[in-house]
Amino acid sequence: SPQLRTSERARLHFALGLIHDRNRQYDEAFRCYSEGNALRRLDFNRDAHREYIDLIINTFNSAFLSSAERARNASEVPVFIVGMPRSGTSLTEQILASHPDIFGAGELPNIIHITEWLSKATGQAGYPLFVPHLTQQQIDDAAQQYLDYLATLTPYAARVVDKMPGNFMHLGLIDLLFPGARVIHCTRNPVDTCLSCYFQDFSRSHPYAFDQTILGEFYKTYQVVM
Repeated sequence: SPQLRTSERARLHFALGLIHDRNRQYDEAFRCYSEGNALRRLDFNRDAHREYIDLIINTFNSAFLSSAERARNASEVPVFIVGMPRSGTSLTEQILASHPDIFGAGELPNIIHITEWLSKATGQAGYPLFVPHLTQQQIDDAAQQYLDYLATLTPYAARVVDKMPGNFMHLGLIDLLFPGARVIHCTRNPVDTCLSCYFQDFSRSHPYAFDQTILGEFYKTYQVVM
């Protein structure tokens, strides 16, 4: 129908792709997913992303991490599940949350909000540029802000799981804020992971996932960070 909006056509292509895939009509499925992705395609600055990755790696080098201040509250409550989308993070959280002392909090945006707050507090232009300028008090306050929020979700759980996959970008900061936390890195076959991302209608999120080449490049930078 010519009356369908582009976003509606994209959704239909992804839905048709799923139907064909379940019926083992793989060529038709891939064609539908490709058309859906072409309609969804968002701008993704590959050069800026690579510069961002290099900045993270250069900031959290071994010399810095060996001497940097950590939060004085080494709470063991937070558990961070990280990795690429579609790598098994949701299943891992479900397995953990079946334990009576563990609460699954889902994908929390709090770490991203903390980076924004710390950027303003230090007067530095964004993550990770502000990290070398952090004071002990700012580290303690940011960590406590996150822990206080977890307590509003469940005051009694021994562990609370934050399964925001993209927190793999923030593991250096997480190490400073939560020295007692556990980190679980979910991995899956790279082709399976990227194919699953390409077949997923992410709508406005994950702008790297709508083009096969860019998706492959993003996966490689994720591997470098980890």
